[in-house]
Amino acid sequence: PPDHVPPDVIRDFRAEADAIVKAGAVGFGEIALEHFSSGRGQHPYESARPDHPLLLLLADIAAERRMVIDVHMEAVPRDMPMPHGRRGRGPNPEELHANIAAFERLLDHNPAATIVWAHAGWDLTGERNLPLMRNLLGRHPNLYMSVKIDSGGSPRTRPMDPSGVVPGWLAMLRAFPDRFVIGSDQFFGEDTTRLTHVREFVDALPPDLARLVGRENALRLYRLPAR
Repeated sequence: PPDHVPPDVIRDFRAEADAIVKAGAVGFGEIALEHFSSGRGQHPYESARPDHPLLLLLADIAAERRMVIDVHMEAVPRDMPMPHGRRGRGPNPEELHANIAAFERLLDHNPAATIVWAHAGWDLTGERNLPLMRNLLGRHPNLYMSVKIDSGGSPRTRPMDPSGVVPGWLAMLRAFPDRFVIGSDQFFGEDTTRLTHVREFVDALPPDLARLVGRENALRLYRLPAR
């Protein structure tokens, strides 16, 4: 519980984070802050307060170790019902609790902590729209986003339509060219449709943005060797 995190849990949590760093990881994640169940098999519903004390601690550890934190969080700007298409799937609840303000508290807690909000362009509440993303990017220099394109998300927030990249998306990428990377969410053992979609997205970008979003931002953000 977020109001009772005893010292031994904090100690063990930090020790586990340090072990992940020493193992050679470049980031912590994907961490579920608000994750809907698909209803298939054991696919879970998961929810955690973005400003949970252990996540604030992880932000401090990530800043110390120059690690990235990657989070999966459906956008819930206010308390709202579970979207109709997700009701009754697995353990999904009937009601969702607002998480954007708490997410901003996580971002503000340690501005030196780099946080990647995964799955831009694919959301299941329909609330991760351009105004919300642009507002958060403008307010929090340590916020980055990875792009996912999949037909299962809300059509209102997709980055592409039949004519190419949506103009509003292109304007956002122009405004924040160093804050986006590709995160296809491609699963092993499945067809490569998602990889195909993000390849189409990168190819549809102007060359300068394609180079940054498709390659250079990831090299810098995750401290990867250029090859």
